[in-house]
Amino acid sequence: MTIIADSSLNRERILTELARLQQNRPALPIQLEVLEKVDSTNHYALLQPEQRATYVCLAEQQTAGRGRLDRRWISPYASGLYLSLRQPYPTCCYPFTGLSIAIAIAVVKGLHHLGAVEVGIKWPNDLWWQRQKLGGLLLESRSVGGQIRDVVVGIGINVQMPATEMKLVEQAWVDLATILDVPVSRNQLAALLIVECMQVLTEYPQVGLEKWMADWQRFDQIKGQSVTLLTQADEIKGIAQGIDETGALWLQTNQGLQRYGYGEVSIR
Repeated sequence: MTIIADSSLNRERILTELARLQQNRPALPIQLEVLEKVDSTNHYALLQPEQRATYVCLAEQQTAGRGRLDRRWISPYASGLYLSLRQPYPTCCYPFTGLSIAIAIAVVKGLHHLGAVEVGIKWPNDLWWQRQKLGGLLLESRSVGGQIRDVVVGIGINVQMPATEMKLVEQAWVDLATILDVPVSRNQLAALLIVECMQVLTEYPQVGLEKWMADWQRFDQIKGQSVTLLTQADEIKGIAQGIDETGALWLQTNQGLQRYGYGEVSIR
């Protein structure tokens, strides 16, 4: 894929790229908004009125970006991709955990298409390159009467980050410009990930995670490794053994093979 560098997000450029990417497939309805500054793209997307089309917002900067476990997401101006998609979510018998895995796989496929072929996933949805964090996902939902009505997918990717801002990050990190060694078009990247994610949001409620299990095997960065799993109640040590059909992590512990649906993994 030829990458055309750009300095700012541009709604028309993203729409043009979306049209090009979807020219051989049915176009999916989308409402796209590009913001200069917002507290959090996920929060902003959740506040939008209910609609049938997929709503997508991007921002040049987030002032209160959030990651998993409510951690702060450093979001300096025009340096990363800060993107949220909100889509009506049909009644579905497949667990939300699996959707998070499927979306992470879609994002990795998009990054591989750009040339970042060594990017993988640290369970459940951290984007990793050579044990350095490139990005992550945050899935949230809006429920009515206990039933999920809308799902919001938040994606944060380090594109070309200023080192001074990233001093606040407490883990090893990398950006896409370093991996590819060329300037990156955030408009092209945004369009590519929107198409990939919308496809998953359409298909997952019908088929569950099974369609993406083989991809997980290729992208899993922790299988066979000694890890520590942090949950709200405990700290569990063991050997990562992949995931089940719901997206839960299998961990070989001193108590045997255990299944965990939520937590934060670190490599020991």
